[in-house]
Amino acid sequence: MITEKQIDLFKEIKLADCVILHCISADKAMGAGIAKPLQDTFKIRENWPQKLPKRLIGWNNKGYSVFVSCGDQLIGNLITKENYWGKPTYTTFWEALNDATQTLNSLHLEGFDVPNKIVMPRIGCGLDKLEWEKARPMIETAFGSYDVVVCYI
Repeated sequence: MITEKQIDLFKEIKLADCVILHCISADKAMGAGIAKPLQDTFKIRENWPQKLPKRLIGWNNKGYSVFVSCGDQLIGNLITKENYWGKPTYTTFWEALNDATQTLNSLHLEGFDVPNKIVMPRIGCGLDKLEWEKARPMIETAFGSYDVVVCYI
């Protein structure tokens, strides 16, 4: 279920009780949009996993996700494009959503204490220019078994 709230993601949500999802590029620039304050707050690049499966390194025109543990906070990085100046497609967005769902489900099955609540901005619809009316149903389908809170200002 998706709940949309007109609130600041950082000020109104107990972040340690949820997984934060956002979209980034494979170059991990994170210099604008919601990615910048997330990087500034949680030091995502500095906490990036040292060893990743080969399919999660670089860009091969397929969306994917990388989850990073930053202290008590789990952050899902949806890699939807190669470079920060590029734009995702609905296909790479969908692939990243599905990969994130599979990763979260695997973590649950492996016994990790992963929150069932996901907090995100209107992912893909800010600087990336996807349409919320198209992105929202994709998110609902991908994360149907999770409690999803979409924050916007």
